[in-house]
Amino acid sequence: MLDSLKSLVNNDTSPEEVLPIGPSYLATVVSDLVDCHESFDLLRRLAESIDWERSCQSSSANNVIVQPGISEKLDELRTLQDEMPQDLEAAANTIRLAIPSLGHFEVEAMPQFGCLVSLPRTSMPASDAAQDALGSLSFVLEDTSTVYFRHASTEAIDAKYGDIH
Repeated sequence: MLDSLKSLVNNDTSPEEVLPIGPSYLATVVSDLVDCHESFDLLRRLAESIDWERSCQSSSANNVIVQPGISEKLDELRTLQDEMPQDLEAAANTIRLAIPSLGHFEVEAMPQFGCLVSLPRTSMPASDAAQDALGSLSFVLEDTSTVYFRHASTEAIDAKYGDIH
């Protein structure tokens, strides 16, 4: 068989003489091997691109975290997102100084809504004077337990981050 394959490579014989099953079968086998090799290579590269440890530690079961260095744009977004907690805390401090009567609130990033001040209904100011202090906050939405507002400091965060979720 080896001699037959050598003569096929040297163009001394036709594929039909060496492989009775015909050249189309050989082409299919070679094509399948190439496809299989390319698929394996693609899967290998994909597996190497995933940060398995951080993906498994993620709070969402559907998160897949890409290794740093795979995409410059993803690396930039990751750095930006890593900065967000400090910016949210800074905005909260700014609001606490600007509206000391506000009570308990949080500044949070909500996908598609941006950065918002979340104020539990139980912390909403009751007096007219306290309600006037909310003047620097712009109402956005509410649910059964929380009222959400924008503030100049949250708008600055929106301008910096956009909706990177």
